[in-house]
Amino acid sequence: MIYYLNFTVSILIILACFYIIYLVFKRNKKIIVKGHDDIFTIALIMFFVIIIFPITQTITLMEIVRNICIYTFLFSTFAIKRGISEKGFEKVFFTVPWSTIEEIEVSICQTAKFQVVCNTGNFHFKLIFNNIQLKRVLWELDKYHKNIKIEKALQDLLIKEGKQRQTL
Repeated sequence: MIYYLNFTVSILIILACFYIIYLVFKRNKKIIVKGHDDIFTIALIMFFVIIIFPITQTITLMEIVRNICIYTFLFSTFAIKRGISEKGFEKVFFTVPWSTIEEIEVSICQTAKFQVVCNTGNFHFKLIFNNIQLKRVLWELDKYHKNIKIEKALQDLLIKEGKQRQTL
């Protein structure tokens, strides 16, 4: 019984991997500005998956196949681009349409990165971008949405960058 359950789970995960391949070819072309998810969340998910589905010598061959399929699925999600497209805010497996976004907050995340948080009322969706992409991201966000809050430090960074270009 467990053998068939593991076999079924493996088949479903392989089908999900084909869906990821579809997303890579279809949706990756539509991403205008590429961002990425928070590494802490990804690492936490990977940690728990490795703990829950270990590959050891004490498990059966079908369980090993199932676990390898799960690892393949998780690592293949890194091939799916996240970012901003004409349709909306692109996350791993779904798109947050521009029409559902109520507010966008842009703030500093790390030394050379900033985060964009889209609020839809009940949910918050976050992507992280490099500071080099700041003008492009703000330009794209402004094209699709008008309710954008920008942190003061990022505004100062834009002004400073503009002054440096004028002196050159």
